Amino acid sequence: MAAFQKYRDIAFEISAKADYDTDLSPYADGNVLTLAVNFAQQLKQGNKAMVGSAVETVTATKLDMKASPLPLMTITECKDATKYHEVYTSGPDKGKIAASDITHPYPVTFTVHKSADGKWRVNSVHSESDKTC
Repeated sequence: MAAFQKYRDIAFEISAKADYDTDLSPYADGNVLTLAVNFAQQLKQGNKAMVGSAVETVTATKLDMKASPLPLMTITECKDATKYHEVYTSGPDKGKIAASDITHPYPVTFTVHKSADGKWRVNSVHSESDKTC
């Protein structure tokens, strides 16, 4: 849970400051790490940032220490991002919303695995913004 919470905190900071330079690799790996870095780069290149707040409530957890090849924890949360907006940070549209907003809370499932080096890292995120929770 600690790796998951730290990943979430840092990902939020990166989104709020598109030039924020923090190494997420102690808390995420694989595709999740790549997606977070790419999202920050897209925000920076587009002169955008995320503003506001999101409420993320963990609704279920499951720990499987016998998973193969590595132990896994699955965490499901209900994310309410209705007050979390992508906005332009400069230029003629500064402060204006840059992308359509989410209009309802939706489920997000995270998989956290125990890496070969013994550290737990988020390695999968699956959002279902077409559903409501």
